[in-house]
Amino acid sequence: MMDRPSSIPHAGEEPVTAPDRASRGQILIMFALMLTALLGAVGLSIDLGMSFSQRRTMQSAADAGALAGTRVVSKAMPSNPVSAWSEVQSVVNSNKMAVGTITSITCNYVNDGGSVISPCTATVPSTATGVEVTVTENHPTYFIRVVPGGAKNVDTSAYARANVKMLNAPLDGPFLPCAQNSLLNVPGNKHADIVKQSNGVWSIDPNAIGKTFVIHGPKIEKCGDSPSDYKGLADVDVNENRTLQSPGTWLAFKSGDSAGTISADVEGANGCKANQEVINCVVFLPIVIFQTPPGGSSDKQRYAVAYVPFFITGNKSTNEHYGTILSDYIVYGKGQDGNYGWYQGYTGPIVIRLTK
Repeated sequence: MMDRPSSIPHAGEEPVTAPDRASRGQILIMFALMLTALLGAVGLSIDLGMSFSQRRTMQSAADAGALAGTRVVSKAMPSNPVSAWSEVQSVVNSNKMAVGTITSITCNYVNDGGSVISPCTATVPSTATGVEVTVTENHPTYFIRVVPGGAKNVDTSAYARANVKMLNAPLDGPFLPCAQNSLLNVPGNKHADIVKQSNGVWSIDPNAIGKTFVIHGPKIEKCGDSPSDYKGLADVDVNENRTLQSPGTWLAFKSGDSAGTISADVEGANGCKANQEVINCVVFLPIVIFQTPPGGSSDKQRYAVAYVPFFITGNKSTNEHYGTILSDYIVYGKGQDGNYGWYQGYTGPIVIRLTK
């Protein structure tokens, strides 16, 4: 019979001991606890990240809904009542995430101070200058739901308010069109008014909207005067830092044939760019009337009473520029702001801004 292998170590060898089963059990318990904590931390971070992502998405949806509703407000007229509700709903729903469900959309018309006037389901009130929108959504959790007592769904919400403002545009436009009896770019030497005055306020004449005027050229309207050197060109270097005050502001004009540029981009659709030729783009132009300048008849100034958005075209062969009136042009860029005081029926350039 063969002997069993001896467990007695040979000379110079360490004895071999059996594993400690108690230690192995403790390690397994600790590993299980650490794994549970790790999975909980990972699950919490994923679910929190999802909630934060949904919150950002809902804020974007609320912002877009408020801007869209306020655009409806900006176009409202007493003669053509409209509601902002369907537009707000459509824009909010088009900005949601694929995961989650929008459970409520609240929209109210507000004034400049943010006071609620009425729900957006009604037609736009005459005193409204904007809307406020609150959006709430519900989305499922993924890891936290497996924890005892963990939520299976989470709600997130966001709020935004936007208002219409009257644009405070720079007065460095390269041309100075005449307010009244301005030359139209049509055969027959016809004229029309660009702006009209009512109760001390100058605004675009509704009959002028969409019409094209000759705003620079050798045969430009002289604004009730007859200086031979007046061709409708503004002195942009002098006017750049001036602002339109009530009831008006003196602006400088210059002789010659070369039109200047503007100092800042027009941040709207097809807006003209700073320091580039003002052609085939939109620019704000001060509208002037004739009054005797402070320095007498030789003083190269005209009295600006309004500003109007024009789409500019030109004819190099005749060295003329033409401007088509765009009426309620909306500025959306952050570089140009506006002042409160907008009212229904105003036909000048406007700004729509998130105000909260």
